[in-house]
Amino acid sequence: MRKLFPFLLLIVLLVSGLAFADDVGVELNNAPTPEEIAYAQHVNDDGVIIVERIGSQYVILDYIQNRTGGYYKDVNGKNPQSTQLTIRTEAYIPCYIKMTVTGNYGNSVLESFGPGAEAITTARNYFLLFDNEVGGYVDGDWGILGHGRNAEIAPGDDVFIQACDQIKVEVYANDTFQYDVIASALKAAANVDTEIASNVLPLHMRYSVDSGDWIEKQFLTLDQETVLIAERPATDSVEALHQFRVPYTTSTAHGQYDGKLILKAYTI
Repeated sequence: MRKLFPFLLLIVLLVSGLAFADDVGVELNNAPTPEEIAYAQHVNDDGVIIVERIGSQYVILDYIQNRTGGYYKDVNGKNPQSTQLTIRTEAYIPCYIKMTVTGNYGNSVLESFGPGAEAITTARNYFLLFDNEVGGYVDGDWGILGHGRNAEIAPGDDVFIQACDQIKVEVYANDTFQYDVIASALKAAANVDTEIASNVLPLHMRYSVDSGDWIEKQFLTLDQETVLIAERPATDSVEALHQFRVPYTTSTAHGQYDGKLILKAYTI
């Protein structure tokens, strides 16, 4: 905007001229001439001209709106403003099972890694032996009666020959799992006279889970039976002790009897 300073100067000059004329009696015809006024009008210019106008006549792109304050003024750097992307994450942990079997002068460790992996085998270097010279004799309460090749212990309803050892089974899995014992009675071999005697030798088992009380189970036929020993949640473990015996009665014929014992841990 052009400054009004020269016009103010003109007014001052006119007023002061009249005052001077009154004071000294100078005629008004001595006032500055138009040429003098024109000559003096830029004396006090500062060399800066700033012109600012507003109005719709100065719009070039008339589709752009809110030029006169109807918009948010970005003056606060702390005002909430962000970018955010949520990405779904997934992880897949493979299943793992470990079963350790100790006893009978042997140790077996079976491990299963990942889906479909079945660690299934038959012990090659040891077996569950029932013999009067090794495990010896026990009574109905599993109390020891003695052992020997010619031990003078007669057969009876309360006499048994126990296995050569207890079996300790330890199982861990990172998924819900179950541990079972699968077994049946033993069957007489060809060298056993079963004309009168039975060809089936029952198998007695007692077991303790995590140092708990003993639980007894009898396998009386040649059909396999499954006994649930323990069920545990993922990442838990179980320790079970097993003890076995077979009856030594007056109806038990002399000779060899065969069977098998399966210890099985699996996810459920």
